[in-house]
Amino acid sequence: MATGEGERDALELESLSSYVAALPSGGPPSRDSAARRKRIVPRLRAHAAREHVRARRRRVVRRASLLLTALGGAAAAIVVATGSFNSRSRSREGATIAVLDGTLWLEEGAARRTLNAGEASGVDARDELEAPAERRTRVQLSDTATLTLDAASRVGTELAAATAPEAAPTFEAVKLVRGRAHLQVRKLHGGQRFHVLTPDADVQVRGTEFDVELRPGSVPGTCVRVEEGLVAVVARGETQLVAAGQTWGCPSEAPAAVVAAPAPVRGRPTLALPAPERHTAPPARPTPSDLREQNALFQQALKAERAGRSDDAARLYRHLLTRSPHGPLSAQARANLEVVSRPR
Repeated sequence: MATGEGERDALELESLSSYVAALPSGGPPSRDSAARRKRIVPRLRAHAAREHVRARRRRVVRRASLLLTALGGAAAAIVVATGSFNSRSRSREGATIAVLDGTLWLEEGAARRTLNAGEASGVDARDELEAPAERRTRVQLSDTATLTLDAASRVGTELAAATAPEAAPTFEAVKLVRGRAHLQVRKLHGGQRFHVLTPDADVQVRGTEFDVELRPGSVPGTCVRVEEGLVAVVARGETQLVAAGQTWGCPSEAPAAVVAAPAPVRGRPTLALPAPERHTAPPARPTPSDLREQNALFQQALKAERAGRSDDAARLYRHLLTRSPHGPLSAQARANLEVVSRPR
């Protein structure tokens, strides 16, 4: 509104105030009060309407300002949270690794840094760990496993979700990219599994010590050697259980060299060799068909356990142990039987 119009409104308001002030005094109003009233009241109404519009505009502006302030605060909070998240990502507060022996190369996306024995770091999913070409490296993977990488071997990391909001994620799997890895996995509970993934197999364990090797070639092949416990190898749609002392996918060992007896030399007496000592034959190993039946029983028990049918699983484990109390699957069957037999 123009300044002149504002001054007129102010003068008319002052006139009306004096007019209204005269009413309660008991004195008669001036002769032109009615005319002044007819002239001033519409102007006052217009002035009140304008003030109402201005007040509404001020409220809208104030609300918009408050909204923008709130949005700005939220944006700032998002920026701070994002910065904190990025800071956490940069500080690597996920699952942790600790180098126990040797030197480790840790690849975090495009970045690469070196960790020496005694150093630790957080890792995110899909980070990669590599041993240098000249020596092996031993690494602790959180509280899940101890990993020993052969020289120039390489693995990627896969993390499981944290069990609680305040807990850090832990390792669910490692992916063997190149070379050979030796793992000692702590005893897991319930339905937990630790995996070693290769291009052609998924090696699953619940707590054992074993080697996984990726043999080079146009089509890389996986070789699994089990030192302790039991390993399940899933490949080509089938699951094969590998017990301690057994292998999967590894080339057969070369046969022992046969040493021929020396031929007798003409003119020399042939020395009589002592008769070979007789040794007691080792106990007979289970036949392949018997191993297949044990494997089938164990698989049925595992399937029942995973489906939550603990009674059926316990019955099958007991049947396997009755049938083969000292077989290659007996130790793991006893451990699983203890788990499914616990009162719930």
